[in-house]
Amino acid sequence: MKKNITKSSSQDLDEAFDNGESVLGMAKKGGKVEVKSGTQKVNVNFPSWMVEALDSESDKLAVDRQAIIKMLINQALEARGYKAL
Repeated sequence: MKKNITKSSSQDLDEAFDNGESVLGMAKKGGKVEVKSGTQKVNVNFPSWMVEALDSESDKLAVDRQAIIKMLINQALEARGYKAL
């Protein structure tokens, strides 16, 4: 069951988002809510044939290249027993 959250700490925001709850009411109008995303930027070089294949898949699914890369890596890691925290 989804519910609206009115707390504005980043921990509460993270928890609400992870639980599928609405986080729209947590941001104050004109203010910012800082959230620790848990992501890290990584630069990767791919051979051109792989970039072409990624672009072909992104066109088919109507999403950007980065989404395809994340999806494929996620599938490969989950197949090897890794799970997101």
